[in-house]
Amino acid sequence: MHRSAQLLLLLLAFAVACGRPDHPQLAASLPPAAKSPVGCWQLESVGWRGPFLPGALQLRFDTTPDPVRGHGLRSLQVVTTDTFLQHRLKPMFQFWGTHESHDWTYVHVGDGFSGLVFRVVLSGDTMTGRAWDFTDFERLPIHIGHKVRAVRRPCAPAA
Repeated sequence: MHRSAQLLLLLLAFAVACGRPDHPQLAASLPPAAKSPVGCWQLESVGWRGPFLPGALQLRFDTTPDPVRGHGLRSLQVVTTDTFLQHRLKPMFQFWGTHESHDWTYVHVGDGFSGLVFRVVLSGDTMTGRAWDFTDFERLPIHIGHKVRAVRRPCAPAA
């Protein structure tokens, strides 16, 4: 095999293995209470900042099925004091779901054209995992994801 073809195959394999995760197989039902993220969480980036996670976000995981997407996705409310982000985020593009194994949670935060996709694992009152940037306009550099951490917090009354 020609050297450039080998390099191309290697890069393609790397992109598939380390790129942004595709939409996973999600459970139709809610996870058991011990594995459920339902409630409020303070999400923070670990060692990085981005337009959709400029610091910390309050996430409210709801049990309401996502009315547009279905397929095990549920509503997510993002609360932030960042006014630019408040105007950019659209409620219909905030959702979550639990993988069919109930071992990790898929979270989507965006504006309809770009955003972050998270895969987090729940352990007691802490979630840890990775976030991947996505955009519909251009191909982002391949990376293995940014570290994120969340801690369960009491929910503020709904506005």
